[in-house]
Amino acid sequence: MIETPSLLPVPVTPAPHNNNRPGFIATFKRNPFMAMFIVLIIISALIVLGLITTSLLTENHQSPQSDIASSSQVVIPEIFKEFNLISLEAQSALVMDTVTGTKLYWKNENTQLPLASITKLMTAATAADYLSEDTIITLSQKDLDTEGESDLVAGENYSFDNAVRLMMQISSNDMAEALSRTVEEKDPSSKSFEELMNEKALQIEMKSSKFNNPTGLDTDEVKGIAGPVSTASDIEKLFSYVLDNELWIVESTGSPTATITTKDGRRSVVQNTNILSSDLPGLIGSKTGYTLLAGGNLVVAFDAGIAHPVIIVVLGSSKEGRFKDMKTLYNASMSAFKNSIPTTI
Repeated sequence: MIETPSLLPVPVTPAPHNNNRPGFIATFKRNPFMAMFIVLIIISALIVLGLITTSLLTENHQSPQSDIASSSQVVIPEIFKEFNLISLEAQSALVMDTVTGTKLYWKNENTQLPLASITKLMTAATAADYLSEDTIITLSQKDLDTEGESDLVAGENYSFDNAVRLMMQISSNDMAEALSRTVEEKDPSSKSFEELMNEKALQIEMKSSKFNNPTGLDTDEVKGIAGPVSTASDIEKLFSYVLDNELWIVESTGSPTATITTKDGRRSVVQNTNILSSDLPGLIGSKTGYTLLAGGNLVVAFDAGIAHPVIIVVLGSSKEGRFKDMKTLYNASMSAFKNSIPTTI
């Protein structure tokens, strides 16, 4: 029998503990080239990581559009595709859903421009604060000397509401002056009518508007000095105020004609200066404006649904272009409501 030798344990002498073994920092000190190599690797990794992060943020983050357009910018909410291909002659425009406070379209809506006869909206709104419905407006010869033709007669008397309706319908400068003068004669504060207009503007928060006459006429065409100035945003506020508080001021301007009767019984049928008054279904009211310095202006309000007013403001177009611009924005607005926006029921 072969005897298997027994395996005896071999004593192992433990290695002495080296308390002086170099640490991480000491190793770098002993081998500076390795230290530099590792540092470069770390720096490179951080740079690559930063580039990747920046790329991802740029790709995935979209800056929201500013609510206020710059002086040369047209801003169109993406959901309203009906406005995407619009081209306007107007320098400034705004389409506002007054129920939701949503801007459907805007172009330079905070750019200050001459108002021309859109001023008469403020003339009427201011006069309504100081004159009652039984106030008699008597035309003077000085009123009739104002620039513009309106076939009015000195000495004729009008009720306050008929005087306003006449002014709004045919854009009468003579009647605007008569209203202004009557307020100054009856107002105990002795303020000028223009001061009262500007106070009214501040009340409505029309912070970019200034009124220096009740007609909207240019101050000096030759020198290039405009009359009253405002913005599309401010005019939207003014028209919205009228709709909410003094609707009667613009009611007749929703129709092509209006019948005006003097206190002496003379009746006349007057034509609306807004030639689109029969071409915009749902039209609530409107006001035109034109001077050489202002160009063509137009503001309208219409119902896009049941009790759902929309206001469109066009400023700085041409005499004919304002109507084309308005029809373009009206059609786009109606399409937007039909396809994208629930109306009030």
